[in-house]
Amino acid sequence: ESVPSPRTRSQLLASTLEWCNLTLQCQGAGKGAVNVTWRRDSLAWGAPGGPGTERHQLSPDGTTLRLALPPAAANVTYACTVSNPADHKVALFDLQSICQGGGGPSAFSTSGYIVLALILVAVSLGGAFWCWRINSGKAAEP
Repeated sequence: ESVPSPRTRSQLLASTLEWCNLTLQCQGAGKGAVNVTWRRDSLAWGAPGGPGTERHQLSPDGTTLRLALPPAAANVTYACTVSNPADHKVALFDLQSICQGGGGPSAFSTSGYIVLALILVAVSLGGAFWCWRINSGKAAEP
């Protein structure tokens, strides 16, 4: 019997300039037992040279993967495979888009700070120019 597409969910727990903490969920449905396996890029979970366990936590049933990664390590794709003896389906998670997609103020990018600073400078200069015009107009009045 074929396996239905996996039900997936990603949740960004926290994103800062130093870390991206998130959970990935992947569940199979249908009749009979389904197996859930995870891969990072081309490395199988638990394979020699595969993802380390120091920043990864897999739930006992294998459906939820919790990750804590520095931004440089978030440029990877995780794949969840739901399978039975007759079929398999794969769902992909792009960690970079997840980590960049939902951070709050703590995840504000450097370019965001630069744009904000430029806006503040422009508003300040505009206010100073307006005050100067008002004061120079009063001085010119008899």
